[in-house]
Amino acid sequence: MPSPGFRGRISYNALVRLGGRAAGGLVALVALHVGTHYFTPDRWGPIVAATALVGVFASVSDFGVQQIASRDLASRGADARSLYGAALAATPVTAGAATVVAALVVLVVYSTHPGVRVLAYVLLPTIPFTALWLMSSSVFVARARNDVRAVLDVASSVLVLGAVLLVRSTHGGATRYVMFTAVATGVTAAASVVLARMYVIPRLRGSARRASGLLRRAAPLGLTYGANALYGQVDTVVVALLASSGALAAFGVASQIAGFAAAVPAMLLSAVTPHFMRKDDAERRVLVQRSFDTLVTVAAVLPVGAALFAHVVVSAVAGAGYSGATVPLVLLVSAAALGFPTAVYGHGLVLVGAERRVPRGVYAALLLNLAGNLIAVPLAGITGAAVVLVVSELALLAIRFREFRVAAGYVPSFARSATALLVAAGLAAVYAAGDELLGLRVSHGPVAVLEAGALVGAYALLVSVARHLAPTAHHGST
Repeated sequence: MPSPGFRGRISYNALVRLGGRAAGGLVALVALHVGTHYFTPDRWGPIVAATALVGVFASVSDFGVQQIASRDLASRGADARSLYGAALAATPVTAGAATVVAALVVLVVYSTHPGVRVLAYVLLPTIPFTALWLMSSSVFVARARNDVRAVLDVASSVLVLGAVLLVRSTHGGATRYVMFTAVATGVTAAASVVLARMYVIPRLRGSARRASGLLRRAAPLGLTYGANALYGQVDTVVVALLASSGALAAFGVASQIAGFAAAVPAMLLSAVTPHFMRKDDAERRVLVQRSFDTLVTVAAVLPVGAALFAHVVVSAVAGAGYSGATVPLVLLVSAAALGFPTAVYGHGLVLVGAERRVPRGVYAALLLNLAGNLIAVPLAGITGAAVVLVVSELALLAIRFREFRVAAGYVPSFARSATALLVAAGLAAVYAAGDELLGLRVSHGPVAVLEAGALVGAYALLVSVARHLAPTAHHGST
């Protein structure tokens, strides 16, 4: 069993990253609030379209090297300087290829949308900037320095907020807005590289040869990342092509808010990575089980909270002009919740060296999502796009479950997770009954924050009591 100190280090890194992400998320929500109120929905839509497509290539600009490098750097006896040098040497290759492909795809996809195309081209420099940030973050993951990543999360959001405020104060347009956000991304990347050097000084001599080997090992994961990134944004791109700018703007607001929930699994799992690589098989199983229990416990309450507070959040963040984002937000948060256990299986496949199994689920989910959106968006608009994502996430969860069981020889037990799911369902039933029988409604304004806190507190208390009364074994099942 991992020692209390060992568990404490994981908890510290996960909570610090979560705290940084939460603080950065609040600042990002303020930036979104300012941006959506300054730009009308018809003007915000093209920004969403450009950001979505370029974001696909920015998120895969490391081609999977970051995760392989994080794993290897965290291993016992690793030559950290050579590994990090190889990762940096791979950056011009991966980022350059991603930028060129992005430019061609933008030209084709947005051929009839010249305004969106211009915005996307202005955003292209964010691709190599993001690649540098991802490569340097492998050092922070391996050295268990999520506190540094937390600081960078907050700093990045503050820079974006500054860019939005600067655009508003100078009465700038969409082009100036995306240009300033690209500069903010570049500053964050530069800071990340400087900070990473404080922990590992890269050995660049001979790095080109080592980078070639690293790229070959990362290739299966890189292809998966590409499909996964496209999977995450294909709905937005289809909405951009088949729906109005106003609908696209509302969907963009819902996607950005739901994205904060979707980012939670990576925070915990990145904190687990360096400890996982240094433990034996029995302790690794315990880590996987605890990660699974934690993430499913958090995920279970997310759809309930979204159903109750989505309209309040959309109104507070974006305003009445984006009210169409409410129902899609509930569905997108539910899809994000399904991604929590999926993330454990997917990350686990990489940690046990079975990354070649990862692509299958992503490709299947991508095809399902693309085909579903081409049908659903013309028929049901952005709500249809959100429903398709929920279905796709269910399919991906089933595939990842099977792949992890085959590769690892076990899967985490659902016993403790079942308790959280039952408590969440009970709370949902109570709120539904209060709405139906007593006409109770969630408040607006500061009171809604207190009500959300009460929901979380009641959920945590009930889960704790239920698990105490019905303790279960804490091990994986075969």
